[in-house]
Amino acid sequence: MTIYEKNISLLKAFGIPADDGDKAEKIRGILARLLAGRSLRLADMQTARDIAELSKINRPEVYLFLAAMFISMNKGNAFMKDGSELALLVNGAYLEEPYQMGFPETNEEYEASLKELYSNHSDDAWKDALTKDVIVHQDNRWFFQRGKEAVKSLNQLLNKLKEAQTFQEIPEEILTRATRFSFELNDEQKAAVKAATSQRFTIITGGPGTGKTTTVCAILRALLSVNTEWTEEDIALAAPTGRAAQRMQEAILDQCNGLANERICEIAKKLEGSTIHRLLGGYAPNWAHDEKHPLGKKVVIVDETSMADMYLMQALLRALPQDAQLILLGDADQLPSVDSGAVLGDLTQIGLNEDIVKRLKVCERNKGEISDISQAINQLSGDDNAVQVQTLVDGLTKIKVEELSCSPKSEEKQSVFRWYVPSPEIKKAEIMELYSKWMSGNSLADLAKNMPKNNPALAGTKSRESEELFRELNSRRILTLVREGWYGVKEANNYLLKQAKGANKSIDYLSLVGVPIMVTKNSNEWGLFNGDVGITVHGPYGMVVLFPRGEKTIVCPVSLLPEHELAYAMTVHKSQGSEFDNVLLVLPNDEKHPLLNRQIIYTGITRAKKLAVIVGMENVLKIALSQKLERNTGIELE
Repeated sequence: MTIYEKNISLLKAFGIPADDGDKAEKIRGILARLLAGRSLRLADMQTARDIAELSKINRPEVYLFLAAMFISMNKGNAFMKDGSELALLVNGAYLEEPYQMGFPETNEEYEASLKELYSNHSDDAWKDALTKDVIVHQDNRWFFQRGKEAVKSLNQLLNKLKEAQTFQEIPEEILTRATRFSFELNDEQKAAVKAATSQRFTIITGGPGTGKTTTVCAILRALLSVNTEWTEEDIALAAPTGRAAQRMQEAILDQCNGLANERICEIAKKLEGSTIHRLLGGYAPNWAHDEKHPLGKKVVIVDETSMADMYLMQALLRALPQDAQLILLGDADQLPSVDSGAVLGDLTQIGLNEDIVKRLKVCERNKGEISDISQAINQLSGDDNAVQVQTLVDGLTKIKVEELSCSPKSEEKQSVFRWYVPSPEIKKAEIMELYSKWMSGNSLADLAKNMPKNNPALAGTKSRESEELFRELNSRRILTLVREGWYGVKEANNYLLKQAKGANKSIDYLSLVGVPIMVTKNSNEWGLFNGDVGITVHGPYGMVVLFPRGEKTIVCPVSLLPEHELAYAMTVHKSQGSEFDNVLLVLPNDEKHPLLNRQIIYTGITRAKKLAVIVGMENVLKIALSQKLERNTGIELE
């Protein structure tokens, strides 16, 4: 049974739509395609059926309208604009390989037939019958009730927060000491430290290498110097993901180690990074902390805020004590959260004053072409930016496949950006050759094979050998926009695994030494988080996956490994918050692909510290750079 047939069968089984007329059959085919494109879930359409029944609307086209609403929400919007239904349905049903899934139409044919179908449904008076308890139509916007309430609440909380700015004055001598490490912070960082320590609400945004975490360490030093009664219990370090929270905890500890103030060092050692969910205690709507039961914290610091959706941010603000400070960190130019909203991006663009929003622009780490090009991407503006895009693309250095190689392991003073343009009639074999070339010289498997079974790393303590192994693990990575297709994650991982197996075709990859593994589901038992990447090695009692964890390691037997996948390649979305020496960013060979946008290019190339190579046709790259991902969020501050 093809995916098309399976989806049609499921929809019929659940009575979506309820009748079997010609119109219903056509609409069912559209919904089956939307399910295959993953812009809709079956649960969405089951809810749509319930809404139609509750509203007593017996018209098949209600499913198209509600499908468009769900697509809009699943794309991260808080509401759907009037008149945007057709565009949402067209883009939402884009399929990379429709014929292989059994669908009778190409993307172009589907678009034409959908437009024809939609033009015959000009009568939409039935929309007035949609139940007001579930759906709200206001100011040319269609909300689900939950989203409408969340937007209203979030706006109220943000307005209240920004109005309560006067907090405390930190003496200049304390600020001076706090901003001096073995190096001195730059003027932007010093200004951010002064603002964050003296007011209730601060946003610190900047790209990779601009020193956001170092700035936070200086903020903590200043706050702890003034508030001598504070302990680690008064400070919350949080992030949307466990992996991001763990990285912030490790970075702060690393910066504080060796400071003259022993009390601050001891507190830094005891600080524990947490997910926002864990900090709030549970899951919506049953949070342990809210306005009636606020967090017992004096300062809350949130890293990677760009990944936080509006519902999570609303819950955090509700639980923030009235006498606590809030510091949000993140890169506002990165991809927004997977779920609804773009809170960090909105807050840096809606006119908050410069005392609240502190921008770090000086890149202290990967100076050079990557930094220059990422800034040029962010400076592209307006809908008609074809000249700017063409100028940027014309300035890129192109390379041939034989020139493709990773940057040396030695420290580079200047980062490098290169562009590989595939042949016009691009074939799968050409991309696979790129993957082979990219991974050539990788010593990951050799380092893993040579690790002694009595190495301290296999008992949970970082060693010289494990440091070298993890350094090699992060020396190169393939990033893609998509999971499926021959330019997707699955194809790249399967091909590189096949090469790693060599003659051992039937061996399980968890029995093979030197295979990178990414956890895809949090495990409290093992202290592993979604996105953690480790490496398979021989342990004292069998195969294990070795994960880095600050000064320690996590050693997980392969038989007890949480949900996981191969990690030679990963999507750009999964790579957020990570850094690699060298990055190969592969674009799909389709200029109409819905994931092409400016933020995904920026996020992908800024994962690289030394070398970023983008692989894609010129027309595809130009389309991506010319499109900025915008979300309808409804965040409006007074």
